[in-house]
Amino acid sequence: MLTRSPNPHLAFGAGTHFCLGAPLVRQAGALLLRGLAERFPAIRADGAPPAWAPVLVPRRLGEFRIRLS
Repeated sequence: MLTRSPNPHLAFGAGTHFCLGAPLVRQAGALLLRGLAERFPAIRADGAPPAWAPVLVPRRLGEFRIRLS
């Protein structure tokens, strides 16, 4: 098993490799999630586990099913 210690989160990189769009993505994500929660108050995951895309970099969800009502 590969390990790294300490193991900080690297979603947007760090130092000279920090993503310049990270603040915009975080803000847009927050607005999206707030809007979904307000428009669909009964939103829930459908119980199926999330499916990750078969690539390591960038790690991303391939599918995450939700129920809006």
